[in-house]
Amino acid sequence: MIAEQTDRGRAGPLRRSAPGGGRWPMLAGGGPPIALMVAVLLSCCGCGQKLSPEMEAAVEAKAYGRLPGLTAAPDEALQDELARIVEERGTPELLSSAGGSDETPEVSGLSKMFPGLDRDALAAIRAESDKLLPSRSFTLDPVRLERAIRFRRRHERPQQEFRLELDQPGCRFPIDFQSGQAADLSFLDRAWIGVRLEAFRAAESLASHKVDAALESLHYMLQAAERLAAEPHPQVRFEAAFMRTEAFLVLQSIVKDSGVTRDHLKTVHGWLAEQLERWPDDALAWIGDRALGMVFYEAARDGRLHDFLAPSEVEALRSEGFLSEFKDAVLRNVNRDELYYLAAMRKIIASCRRPYHARIADFDALRWELQAKRNEADFPLLAGRFLLPDIEKGHVIQARDRANCEGWTLAAALAAGDPPPPLEANPLTGQPYRVEREGSTIMVLDIGAGEGGDNPPWIVPDLAHASTE
Repeated sequence: MIAEQTDRGRAGPLRRSAPGGGRWPMLAGGGPPIALMVAVLLSCCGCGQKLSPEMEAAVEAKAYGRLPGLTAAPDEALQDELARIVEERGTPELLSSAGGSDETPEVSGLSKMFPGLDRDALAAIRAESDKLLPSRSFTLDPVRLERAIRFRRRHERPQQEFRLELDQPGCRFPIDFQSGQAADLSFLDRAWIGVRLEAFRAAESLASHKVDAALESLHYMLQAAERLAAEPHPQVRFEAAFMRTEAFLVLQSIVKDSGVTRDHLKTVHGWLAEQLERWPDDALAWIGDRALGMVFYEAARDGRLHDFLAPSEVEALRSEGFLSEFKDAVLRNVNRDELYYLAAMRKIIASCRRPYHARIADFDALRWELQAKRNEADFPLLAGRFLLPDIEKGHVIQARDRANCEGWTLAAALAAGDPPPPLEANPLTGQPYRVEREGSTIMVLDIGAGEGGDNPPWIVPDLAHASTE
């Protein structure tokens, strides 16, 4: 279930609407109504204490995260699949308990950056940083550079907190999977602000040819991306990929500086080689995605499906003329729908043992299967329409992220005169990377798929025989 986000989007609160006529439908299987469970949870937050809309949405979703409808579903095959997921510790509740916050309470998702600021205030600071950074390069004209420097200096204290928290060995980003799409991911805004502050500091350093200082900023950008990529949440994993892309734009500017040396490139090679050694399994993001999908089914069972749909999705149903019937159609087949979804996700998670280019046939088969079932009475409406169709896009993001890192590792190694890394084929395309030398320049090519301008070469100076003095 890929959240409706842009490359630089942020998570928002669960979309909510009042239940019709004040009535809360009973869960399938005769369990207690969600309203009762929410009331109990709200009472735990303090009698009479008014919650923010975000907190209230998270409390509501948390009740779904306990999977009351799935647990009570009278379907043996579905219960067997649930038992397997529990054994694998892949339910929303078990993923939440694995976040690491109890083990490392001093580190809590960059919470020391901008303490006390709410999500809107953080988003505003992040949006300001968006406007200062070009989208596809790291070339700042004099006026933009001056604005970036002023932005960084205005937030110098948060930048120091960003570094201190990332340097903690147990730095994690606890995620409440039980809250589904209403989970607080405001740490992403903090991380993006920190990454941008480091990028602007690197630009300021390069303006004075201070390569060591620029590399220090690059180090923290890469470290933030690596920390976030280790979390089993799809949106967090994708944001980590986008952060690493921005770090590589900064790296491209660093290697163009006249002050860069072979030792600098050896350092970069070491950092990137370590990231590849610690690269998280692609499956982690999809285990988390499956947990979010399970919360989605709970909302559907409780008649709150529209609260979880994007406005564009609701409008599409309305334009097709069966918005009012859709909810009942989903409820009639919800158990078989979820079983289909969980079985498909099990295959998708298992496919992550192979590189993306070797999974493409699996996604093609899934598309053909859904198309063949399109007009059948048991077509899985939620899985086939909302949860599975776009899932391959996330695998592409993961593969491109890995290819970018491998390509830069190869480029840095060759430029520094180190042995090239033992890379297999590009995980995105299945083709080998290509290296060309032209005078004192090395180019690593065929990193992207060649679609939409995603295949720029990584260009580095050939410093293998240059003096390190």
